[in-house]
Amino acid sequence: MRNRPIPVALIWLLSACGDSHAGTPDGSILDAPPLDDASDSACSSSCGASRPIDFLLVVQDHSSFRPAIQRLVAGLPPVLHELATDSPFPIHLGVVSGDMGVGPATLSGCTESGYDGVLRGEPECSGAYTAVSGEDELGEIGIGIGCRLVGEDCHFSQPLEAVLKATTPSESEIVFASGAGHASGANRELFRPDGVLAVLFFVGDNDCSTGNPEIYDPESTTFTGALNLRCFDYAEELQPVTRYVDGLSRSRAPEDLVFFIMGGIPPELDGASIRDQLESPAMEERLDPRDPGRLDPACSMPGLPVMNPPRRLLSAAETLATEGAAAGSGSACLDAYDSPLRRFAELVREAACACP
Repeated sequence: MRNRPIPVALIWLLSACGDSHAGTPDGSILDAPPLDDASDSACSSSCGASRPIDFLLVVQDHSSFRPAIQRLVAGLPPVLHELATDSPFPIHLGVVSGDMGVGPATLSGCTESGYDGVLRGEPECSGAYTAVSGEDELGEIGIGIGCRLVGEDCHFSQPLEAVLKATTPSESEIVFASGAGHASGANRELFRPDGVLAVLFFVGDNDCSTGNPEIYDPESTTFTGALNLRCFDYAEELQPVTRYVDGLSRSRAPEDLVFFIMGGIPPELDGASIRDQLESPAMEERLDPRDPGRLDPACSMPGLPVMNPPRRLLSAAETLATEGAAAGSGSACLDAYDSPLRRFAELVREAACACP
């Protein structure tokens, strides 16, 4: 990875990134502990060379969520650096936004098709993806991530639809609101045929993927009420989670997939099983009894926005796990993201271990 000028708009986002530290509450960076030695030994001694890792970060990147994104950018570099150091292949790092547009509706900060599942990059950074090797300094990795995370301000987010379109080949029969999938087109450079696809969702709300964009329209006479509650009030208009489980399984064997969610999960449930998270009363999607004009947050903490439970993402992860994918989850309501990111890294390392 080569050095490049940092756009002024990115200075706030990258201020937490340095060359040898990562992820403290004040945005400074500290040395990360090594990944689990046992899994490293198993991979190197029993399994031989690991397979390539294609890392896709799926973000909800509106302005209210950017303090959390800054914390993520602080925590990712040491984890990626260690994974890359242990691998004979560079990690391909790509970023897609959950903003898939709002169709013909006129809504501030939103466009008809959003970013459409296309990898973020130009003009803020060079190329469609960042190649991370063990020789890169942490600050360089942080820049390679941060330059892809300056987005628009559309508050409707469809991370499941975004990842499906990003990873689906154009020749697939899966139908999208417009056009075809991008895996063999605009996003083709990210994916390697023998690679492990490691998807990390970083979100503050539940998934709102729909086949009916009229639910986003403030002028709709069919779908009425507060815009911020449309996806809750009209949940029947959302795409079934099976669309994403089946769609991802079409283009990639489950054992080649890591599916990890960081979002509105209470800190006390960080590290709990997905089933325990889904069954927790704190993770129910309901109106806030103190403020019926919004959902009851799953978690909040000073300096970060309130976050709602990502139930649809967790349901997809749980189902994919039963089919053989590596799945996990963690809280984004933490002072630092070391713990969930390292659990994610362990799943990636295990999946990339090229056992016969």
